Amino acid sequence: MTKKSFFALALIFVLGLALMGAAQAAKKFRSVSDNNGIYDIKNVNALDAFFARPYNKGLDGWGTALVLFVNFVAAAFAAGHDFFSSKEKKAALNDVFYDALTFVSCWLWAGGLYRLLKTVAGRIRPYMYFPNPSQKGILEGDFCRSWPSGHSTAVFIALAFFLSWISFRKKSGSLLPRGEKVSKALAFILLFVCLLTLYLRVACGKHFLTDVVSGAAIGFFASGAIFAFCGKALKAS
Repeated sequence: MTKKSFFALALIFVLGLALMGAAQAAKKFRSVSDNNGIYDIKNVNALDAFFARPYNKGLDGWGTALVLFVNFVAAAFAAGHDFFSSKEKKAALNDVFYDALTFVSCWLWAGGLYRLLKTVAGRIRPYMYFPNPSQKGILEGDFCRSWPSGHSTAVFIALAFFLSWISFRKKSGSLLPRGEKVSKALAFILLFVCLLTLYLRVACGKHFLTDVVSGAAIGFFASGAIFAFCGKALKAS
């Protein structure tokens, strides 16, 4: 990696960091509307109202676990393949560093975007339309941060990164034949887990159907775009 490509990648990273910082600041300083405890599901569009569910803490926890699983597998496989596929460990570490910087940049940009949208939209979560809503969500002011779904965004950030990584390594000729077979199998597994995460976010009462679909789209396309920018920055060296 040349100095030119490093500074280009660093710029993408810093701008993503600024976006994430702005999103966090907006959340901190935005005044949360008081919970008046009166929410009528009839005021929600028919599609979202049909799939709306009361809060389920267990399913909520499983959704979080799947987010961690998908992101760990995507990042670990990319880093592991880069390191162990090359006999030149110095060059391999360079590739691992590039992948790590790209992955974090994807997270900063897509993560910052969905956090800003949550704050601006202020959509009430589905569990507020049912008895026994999440008391933690109410106390923390999280009950009005339904759209878009952060968990859905998070798993599709990882999926887009992983698919982009496979494509990038294939084009550069650095993806081992065995690595290609394993990565394809993993891609299908990750896609299944991503879709399962979307289901759990609706089933646990934290999100409407349109929340998870929007979150998935934001995560996938934003992450894919940032990976493409990072790839161009590296090729420009």
